[in-house]
Amino acid sequence: MHLSMSQDADTYTTRDLPIASALKASGANVVRVDRDPQGRGHFVFADKEKCGQIVLEYLNRELTLDAKALFDAQRDLKTMLNVTGGQ
Repeated sequence: MHLSMSQDADTYTTRDLPIASALKASGANVVRVDRDPQGRGHFVFADKEKCGQIVLEYLNRELTLDAKALFDAQRDLKTMLNVTGGQ
């Protein structure tokens, strides 16, 4: 799992697809999807503080999500990576 705070003061970045999916399914807004030189995707979300709270709930197994919303979010994020090349 790779988590990081981005250079932007109010965005949250992760390379972890399950965490990114949980964030999106929880209503966090995707700002962009970037690729590093090795081709790994980096999911960038608005509102670092909100995302940090969601991630803590996720890691502590306290986050409850609708299964369909979670799978839809994962599918959407994969599409952003694969079809659009993360642009």
